[in-house]
Amino acid sequence: MKKLLAFAALTISSACAPLPTPAPGSESVLSYPQWKESGKPVADAEWRKSDRGLGGILVLTNDINAFMRAWKAPAEWDVPAVKSTAEFRRGDTVNVVVLFSGCGHMSLECGANVAFRVTRPDGTLYGETLPLTAWSRSALKPGKVAISDASLGIAITPRDAPGEYTVVATFADSDRERAVVLTRRFRVVE
Repeated sequence: MKKLLAFAALTISSACAPLPTPAPGSESVLSYPQWKESGKPVADAEWRKSDRGLGGILVLTNDINAFMRAWKAPAEWDVPAVKSTAEFRRGDTVNVVVLFSGCGHMSLECGANVAFRVTRPDGTLYGETLPLTAWSRSALKPGKVAISDASLGIAITPRDAPGEYTVVATFADSDRERAVVLTRRFRVVE
């Protein structure tokens, strides 16, 4: 049975969210063209990067439905409560989601793709995808953040070794030749 499930069309009614403003204690705040926290630019991290205005954030969640509810219904501070999960148990599904900003030219379409690669705790390949269509429609306005149309589901089975797994997502704006390579780690526990 395949453990990696690529979802090429994550459907949401509102693909873009307004530029968030910081909520007290929020993990990160999204902006354009660089990610910011408390209104100030923050350095790239392995899970949050930007390349000449293209920005990406990699999020792992064990409840995609709760994630989507939080994304669609921002809190009073206008920051969706979309925290990444780092620990999973056998039987869980790791949902891998890419948030992005700054794709394409303002008056043109945005053509973006994302490829996923997952490695086991021993460093061997767990699975990977070919580039999937992440966005193929109008470019986002400055300050808008969207969820990639392509996501990944990893079903943790009883045969999966405990330990730290690594997810790498390469998100590319094919129209403007920019890309961000995003990495998140998660732990499978007994």
